[in-house]
Amino acid sequence: MSHLLEVKNLDVKFDTDEGRITAVENISLSVDQGEVLGIVGESGSGKSVTAKSIMKLNPGNTSYNEDAEIILDNENVLQFNSKQDLKKIRGGKVSMIFQEPMASFAPAIKIGAQMIEQLLIHKNINKEEAKSISINMLKRVGIADAEKTV
Repeated sequence: MSHLLEVKNLDVKFDTDEGRITAVENISLSVDQGEVLGIVGESGSGKSVTAKSIMKLNPGNTSYNEDAEIILDNENVLQFNSKQDLKKIRGGKVSMIFQEPMASFAPAIKIGAQMIEQLLIHKNINKEEAKSISINMLKRVGIADAEKTV
């Protein structure tokens, strides 16, 4: 059985003026259908760097080891180089809400409306379908009156 997500032997390093710095060393994990994975650790332990690696969101001075793999839909994300390839997974297959929610969501726009916008960008569906999906997802996580969020 293949995993929804599998990270194998991931090392993440950053080139700086002071030299190459290792941020993450030999991380492996997998997530299967219906599972939830939490990553915990001290500040600076590599949690965010690991999560950003899954979407290849680390800055341009980042290097990954040659034998590392981040498998999503049977493809190694680390081999994606074009924005078009990355767009297939970002927002469509994997999404991230960053630690600073004010930088991630527009506080003046309802969350349901923001979800609809992302679905229209990443899925081949119309606005009514996107609205229905958004309301359903919000209900699934316990948002009362989900219809009012769109």
